[in-house]
Amino acid sequence: MFGCHTERGREIVQCKAHRAPIGPAVARELYGTLQHFGAPAAILASTSGFTKGVLDYVRDKPIKLMDLSGIIALQEKAPGSNPLLNTDARRRAAHRFAQR
Repeated sequence: MFGCHTERGREIVQCKAHRAPIGPAVARELYGTLQHFGAPAAILASTSGFTKGVLDYVRDKPIKLMDLSGIIALQEKAPGSNPLLNTDARRRAAHRFAQR
């Protein structure tokens, strides 16, 4: 878990690399952290996706969910991204990682 500065202020970011989709307990913990630090928003990133319980829980909360495709898209837009590593190669590498 870490904080980053955005146009909205300091946001909380939590990244998970589990084999199974993330459940609502992780989102509840993140929301508690967000409230504790008074952050305006949070991002929960997961390489394995999210359960329906998480989707329901964050619906009315300032938590953005980012799955593997969102993580890849964000990396592709990042300054200094390696143009020699194309999108297909990144997706294959991410798929191999998710299969572990």
